[in-house]
Amino acid sequence: MDIQDNVFLVTGGASGLGAATAQLIRNHGGKVILADMNEAGGEKLAKELGGVFVKCDVSREEDGQRAVEAATQLGSLRGLVNCAGIAPTAKTVGKDGPHVLDLFANTIGVNLIGTFNIDPAGGGCHVEERTECCGRAGRDREHGVGGGLRWPDRPGGLRSIERRRGGHDFADHA
Repeated sequence: MDIQDNVFLVTGGASGLGAATAQLIRNHGGKVILADMNEAGGEKLAKELGGVFVKCDVSREEDGQRAVEAATQLGSLRGLVNCAGIAPTAKTVGKDGPHVLDLFANTIGVNLIGTFNIDPAGGGCHVEERTECCGRAGRDREHGVGGGLRWPDRPGGLRSIERRRGGHDFADHA
């Protein structure tokens, strides 16, 4: 894929893997839209890269649509890199009882539904032209971290989405 002068949307782009990806894209002449919940970090990095920041909760359809719309204002959206993710840990059953369902539901919302929502080919955000999508399915596949779950079923959920779409099985390569 030619990065020069093309537009890329990076979720989780304000820090970590997303920020590094955005910097790499910009270093190769691409235009970058950072979509993240971290306003301070996102605004700062967008300014440094000459990019655009959009506050975005990837699990919310309207936020995802707003991020895609911002990207298309810079030209044809040619790439999407899903780096948004959360990794809370909690024991499945601890001394205070079972872990809170809201924690699990929020993690699924961001890590699985958020990936689907932002993916123009499969989720709530649709783009007219072909967009290359890739994502971090989560290296933290192990279960039982501290007696609990981490990145719950994101790899399995993403495998299911990608296979249904006929796409790459990114979960196997994370």
